[in-house]
Amino acid sequence: MASVWSKETLSELKLMGVNQRNFWRQLFSDDGTPTGTTDMATTADDYFIYPASGDIYVVEKIKIVVEDDGDLPNDEFGALGAALTNGITFRLVQGDDTAYNQFTDFLGGLTLKQTSDFVALGELTYSIDITGLSVLVCEIDFRKEFGFPIFLDGDNNFGLLIKTQDDMSNLERMHVIASGVSKDARV
Repeated sequence: MASVWSKETLSELKLMGVNQRNFWRQLFSDDGTPTGTTDMATTADDYFIYPASGDIYVVEKIKIVVEDDGDLPNDEFGALGAALTNGITFRLVQGDDTAYNQFTDFLGGLTLKQTSDFVALGELTYSIDITGLSVLVCEIDFRKEFGFPIFLDGDNNFGLLIKTQDDMSNLERMHVIASGVSKDARV
């Protein structure tokens, strides 16, 4: 059976002692843990992923899923009736979840404000689910888009942050999930 991981990623993981069977995925949450609030269709808030001390996450992909009633026009965010004013940003952070020291933008400065902004991120699919909701799915493959995955080292307190800066409580749902492999098989 062929590996789902590229040769480059397998070589990098081998150097770190990571076995490719340690698949990992987690929804971004308001407290950075798998048990936190994960639905981003709320007022402005921050959503994180932080590996525990001793763990390393190799983030290969991020999938953004927006669900809403009606069409999802290109010049609006979901079916909110307008583009977002401040938008959604993505950051690599080091430090506690309130200090935000050493911000690094890992999507080249892109701020998501409307549906058409997703096109610049990665592979985009759009469909209508069985309940009649419109569903937009954007998958960002870091190796394909940037040439390498994102490595998060829990011992050095590295994490990923998604900052929502507008009231999106009229959206039906919005979730973001990261996936890859971890150094710790407990995940």
